[in-house]
Amino acid sequence: MSRMGTVMSGAIAGQIDQVNGMTDQVDDMQDETRALTRMAGRMHSKVRGKPVMRGWIALQHVASGKYLDLVGEELVLAQQLRNTGRWEAHERDGDGVSGLKSVVSRRWVGQSMTGKIRCRASAFGTWEEWDICYDRPAALLCCSANSGGGGWVIVDEETEKLVAGDGTLKDKKRAAMWRVIEIDESMLAGGRLKSIVPENGKKGRKEQVSDHATRIACGAYQ
Repeated sequence: MSRMGTVMSGAIAGQIDQVNGMTDQVDDMQDETRALTRMAGRMHSKVRGKPVMRGWIALQHVASGKYLDLVGEELVLAQQLRNTGRWEAHERDGDGVSGLKSVVSRRWVGQSMTGKIRCRASAFGTWEEWDICYDRPAALLCCSANSGGGGWVIVDEETEKLVAGDGTLKDKKRAAMWRVIEIDESMLAGGRLKSIVPENGKKGRKEQVSDHATRIACGAYQ
């Protein structure tokens, strides 16, 4: 019986590894398809389409529960979700590429000539292109990295700086996961975002919202 159990366990483990390998292959194919679509958009304006604002969002770093925030031109992770962490999300209707514009500085998040990720551009150009998943926690892709091939955004554990890695599946697996939080009028007061502070705790924690913040849009914290 023990031998049979060992054989079955080995067979199940082999099937799990096979499924994981197939999942990686599917992810890789999807990434390549999106990369080809972005490349076609850069060469042909009809494919690229026009950017349309889909709304205000905040980006929460899943591992730490912190929020992407802005200090000057620098992107930082902040414990509290403030108005400086509110972004206009613009999405092109052709290739699906997104742009992030600060509601405070009115500048766009992008990659500089030296490779640093900052918020300093005055327009939504090729250096300010992002691949963002809006409906589930996912990694962010800086489309301009690696000569337009794209690079997954990694958060340095010591400095909490955002760095564009490679566009490989290996870097995607170690990239930071982000949750998109959609923001609506009920979360604003006088045109500014009401403060939201995450509770420090275990994975799956609920967020603590100040008394005057009536709700979190779209159930983003569930």
